[in-house]
Amino acid sequence: MRQRDKIASGAKKKTNARKTGKKTPVKKTAAKATAKTKSVFAVTAEQRHRMVSEAAFYISKRRGAHHDSLRNWVEAEAEINMIMSKSP
Repeated sequence: MRQRDKIASGAKKKTNARKTGKKTPVKKTAAKATAKTKSVFAVTAEQRHRMVSEAAFYISKRRGAHHDSLRNWVEAEAEINMIMSKSP
């Protein structure tokens, strides 16, 4: 329907009436994002692997060479995940 056809047929827009007598159009709310675990940064698997590898290296250096490398890697993954999930 065209605007002039709506006016001619008597169709009215939905409005919110206020105490002041002014009528304003009803605003529709936008749909909210449903992804709760969305990452702030967009990185490839290769970039993420490189970041975790570098973080594990520095954790190993801080602890000394005789500590478990798997433990260092897991801790590095946790740190990278925490950094990537923070909001700006």
